[in-house]
Amino acid sequence: MIGEKACVKFDRLVHERSDRALSQKEELFINQHRAICTACAQEEELSFMAFDMLREAVLEADVDSGHFDLRVVRLAKVQQAKESVRYWSPALIGGAVACLAVFASLKLASFDGSVKKTHPPVGQARRVITSFPDLELPNVIHRNP
Repeated sequence: MIGEKACVKFDRLVHERSDRALSQKEELFINQHRAICTACAQEEELSFMAFDMLREAVLEADVDSGHFDLRVVRLAKVQQAKESVRYWSPALIGGAVACLAVFASLKLASFDGSVKKTHPPVGQARRVITSFPDLELPNVIHRNP
C-alpha cells in the first residue's frame, strides 16, 4: 500500500517537473524512488520518449506575412457572401419546392375519390331544355312600285 502511494507521488512529481521547478526534497524523492522502483523508472523513460517523438513530429508553421492579409480578406468576403440571401437562395427555393411537394402529397393522400358527376352516365340520353326568346317582328311589308 505504501509503495502504491509512493508510485502515485512519483508520477505526479515527474509530470509537475515540466511545469515548475521542484524542490530539493522532491528531486531527492524522485531519484530514490527511481532507483528502487523499476516499473516507475521504465514508465518515466517511456513518457520521455513519447514526448520527444511528439516534439520531433511537430511541424513548424510556414508563416508568409505577404499572403496573410489576402487570406484574411478572402475569409471576410466568404463570410459576407454566406450571410447574403443570394448565397442561400438555392436552398430557399429547394425548401419551397419541397413544401409544395409535401402539400400536394398530403392533398392526394386525403382525397376520398368522391366527385360530383356533371355528365350523365354513359348510355343515357339527357334532356336539354332550351328556351328561345320571343321576338316580336314588326309587320312591315315593303312594296316595290
